[in-house]
Amino acid sequence: MLSKLLVSSRSRQLLRLKFTYCRRLSTKMGQGVDVIDGVIRNVNPATGELIEPPVAATTPSELAAAVATANAAQEKWSALPLAERIDLLRKGLGAVESIAEELASTITKEMGKVSAEAKLEVKEAVGLKGDWLDLVKEANEDVVLGDGEAQSVIVRDPLGVVAVISPWNFPAGEIPFLAVPALAAGNAVIVKPSEVTPLTGQMYCSALASELPEGVLQCVQGAGEVGELLTSSEDVQMIAMTGSTGTGKRIMEKCSKSLKRLVLELGGKDPMVVFADADLDKAARDAVNNSLFNAGQVCCSVERIYVEESAKNEFEQKVVELAKKQKVGVPTEKGVTLGPMVSEMQMEIVKKQVDDSLDNGAKLLYRSDIPESGGNWYPVTVVSDLKQDMNIQANETFGPVVAVSTFDGSEDEAARLANETEYGLASYVYTGDLKKGARVARRIRSGQVGINCYSLVAAQPKCPWVGHKMSGYGAHSGMDGFRSFSEQSLRRAEGNDDEATEDLGLLLSSLECLEDDYGSYAPVVPSTSNASKQEQPKASVTLLDVKNGASDSMGVEAELTPSDFLKLGPNMVFEVTQSLGGRLLDSPTLRGRSFSCTSDAATEVWSNLTGKVAANEDGSGITEIEVLLNNREALACTFAGKEETCLGDDESNTLCGIDDSYKDDKEFNAETKPKVLVRVLAEKGE
Repeated sequence: MLSKLLVSSRSRQLLRLKFTYCRRLSTKMGQGVDVIDGVIRNVNPATGELIEPPVAATTPSELAAAVATANAAQEKWSALPLAERIDLLRKGLGAVESIAEELASTITKEMGKVSAEAKLEVKEAVGLKGDWLDLVKEANEDVVLGDGEAQSVIVRDPLGVVAVISPWNFPAGEIPFLAVPALAAGNAVIVKPSEVTPLTGQMYCSALASELPEGVLQCVQGAGEVGELLTSSEDVQMIAMTGSTGTGKRIMEKCSKSLKRLVLELGGKDPMVVFADADLDKAARDAVNNSLFNAGQVCCSVERIYVEESAKNEFEQKVVELAKKQKVGVPTEKGVTLGPMVSEMQMEIVKKQVDDSLDNGAKLLYRSDIPESGGNWYPVTVVSDLKQDMNIQANETFGPVVAVSTFDGSEDEAARLANETEYGLASYVYTGDLKKGARVARRIRSGQVGINCYSLVAAQPKCPWVGHKMSGYGAHSGMDGFRSFSEQSLRRAEGNDDEATEDLGLLLSSLECLEDDYGSYAPVVPSTSNASKQEQPKASVTLLDVKNGASDSMGVEAELTPSDFLKLGPNMVFEVTQSLGGRLLDSPTLRGRSFSCTSDAATEVWSNLTGKVAANEDGSGITEIEVLLNNREALACTFAGKEETCLGDDESNTLCGIDDSYKDDKEFNAETKPKVLVRVLAEKGE
């Protein structure tokens, strides 16, 4: 089923193409990947064989259409309550879980990750649907400040369309860290996977998107020019990217012209400081594991180890013993712990760095065996006696190398050497003295510092992932990172004990709808710690029977406060008899706020009801409620001292009906209390 989903009509035609090299029609992308006749040449790094099905690079016209589709879908997506968006994303991650085995296998084929690590990557990616997704929801909820006379409400507004440019080293694991918080915030998302792992990205996005409204999440493919078109587009409001520092700089330059929002996780040259009083067994184990995981192709790999001179020999001996237990080979074979390098280009970078260090006085402590042929094999390598001016100490290695040098044991020297780099992604300090470890950690300019641990694994879920210096811009993950995909704005309400000052958006996602014996849905107002302590006036709500298109009242009533008024309409027809003060409806917290509610059990009810509250030109009252039903044109119900406007094809389609009791009021202002009946009817949706 998934294969059918992935192979478009264009791709099915491409299945019949033979991959013959044509210099005239070939372009080369990152990691040396070729695009031939518009098709990405996807090669298995362990075998050199082509991977099928072939993936077509997105054309400029196709990309423009994807951006237009995203913008069209985003408005309706953002109108859904936060809780509903979270529920749909949870279902989407469940859909990814259903293809976990196939997804892990594709990761191994495309970038050479050993099977166990590929399965772990997928497991952790789908595991985000639990507590992690709850934190994403929490980060996007409104925040109420103050009480009594006045309240300020901080709300999160989506940016619009977010482009996610994901890396090849964690082709399934990185997409949700960027795309899911962006979607939760109400944005539409376009993902461009690395050209090295196009199938993995497409599979992941297709599964996640299968539970979301059409157009909210899309996947495009191709080279740097596709990413450049995304970053340059005036209709894309944010770029979230994980990749190299060089690419990040180019993206930032493009985005600066329109002040496009950015989150960049970039390269690293992460140091590990080992004092003589450290647990050397643990330090050596962590040094080897975190230098070699994913064949060293991790942005926060341990790439520089500084061990105190007095502990050098013992530490190096332990490192070599552990390195000898590693095995390079075909990533699907039992006992193999490291697969091939992702590409011949990356393998040559690592080889050049190691050879250069050995030519300039470094010592080779260990080099493992590798398969004789077939892939981009590079041996597990341990080198020592490295100098700070060597290439291997300055530039990102991104390979299976354990690089060891020494320091004099002082805190000053440890901090100086750790900071002697343009990068600042992660760092590690190992010592038996936690106070000393904390002092050194505070002096290291790095986004995260692990003391006797690997910070990526040990950090709490609420912690952000941040890159200092050339290692990034902004944050992703954690509460701060989740909020990077929206903008905060302030809503302020002033009043007294008789006036409601609670922001109506606060309860938007918490109103429950209970099915009654007639098939209608009665709104139930839950208790909430965020609710105003003031007693609010209530309105009488009568639900209507929606069976067979009838609209007779069933007498299902509920008392609602002003805070709940705009939450009505979970796929149902309703009428509201309202006796609320004009100023209550004129609360500044109402102005410009969208409202929407839906119900899962919508077999015999109408399409989603959405709308927006606006203020009069003079700033008083509510001018209109615009309602969208069944994709018809917006119909408006206008009141607040003006003649009503009811638009509809006939009586059964009339959207609003307002009694005229308020018309005797010559002036409609904050003190009048008009009695308004809003009756919402619409024809049954298909």
